[in-house]
Amino acid sequence: MKCAIRYAALLPLLCALCLALCACSPQAETAPDCAGLAETLAASQTFAELTAIPQARAAVQLDIDEALLADAAMSLDASRATPEAIVVLTAVDEDALETLREALEAYRAALEEEYRDYRPDELPKVENALLRTRGLQAVLVIAPDAEAAAAALDEAWK
Repeated sequence: MKCAIRYAALLPLLCALCLALCACSPQAETAPDCAGLAETLAASQTFAELTAIPQARAAVQLDIDEALLADAAMSLDASRATPEAIVVLTAVDEDALETLREALEAYRAALEEEYRDYRPDELPKVENALLRTRGLQAVLVIAPDAEAAAAALDEAWK
């Protein structure tokens, strides 16, 4: 009986310890600001002049519902002579993320078709485009140096 009383006295202490350990666990990761991430990616390249596209126009350009976006940044070659682009999207939820990823892939495929005849010398940029997702964020980078873009994205997403 004495042993049971001792263990019963330790129960509140064990509960408090468990709560303290839970409070120390890593918090859910938050996605970086889309505009800041786009600037980081742009700094990793020697792009043609890029023009920032407002979120509402980006949604139209990508043929998506703007309500799927928690945040967005899109920059395209101002002259459209090259396919160079940076698109950073943060979805409102997991279902929206899948829709955004599919929209980015469709956008990349459309550019591939467009530049195949228009500027075949620019086609390798589209074929080697970087398309990644992490958390609720999706990124498409069509750049002269896809490896440098990947390294910059990996560093930013650390």
